Amino acid sequence: WNFAVLFHITGKPGVCPKQNCCRCLNRQPDRCRDDRSCEGKQKCCSSCCGKHCMNPEQVRPGKCPPVILIGCVKPQQDKCTVDAECPQPMKCCYKPCSQRCVDVRKR
Repeated sequence: WNFAVLFHITGKPGVCPKQNCCRCLNRQPDRCRDDRSCEGKQKCCSSCCGKHCMNPEQVRPGKCPPVILIGCVKPQQDKCTVDAECPQPMKCCYKPCSQRCVDVRKR
């Protein structure tokens, strides 16, 4: 592997911010193709308006627990969508039936 190929696969650190609503009447032309098209730490993020460069949300350290595949009797509303919506040092992880804030520190 060379650095350019690895960089293209992984992109820049962080995740694109959650898009709550769309205020576009029509899709706009893309303003970026991938993270390399954006300056500095910005990432190329998709929205209903097209792709554009945005400041990323930082992913907190730690790993979410493994997903346990069980059937949900009653679907539950997600409590979070990105780590930044959780109190420090928690991460937003999938728990059976919904996304929730989870303490992932080693015990």
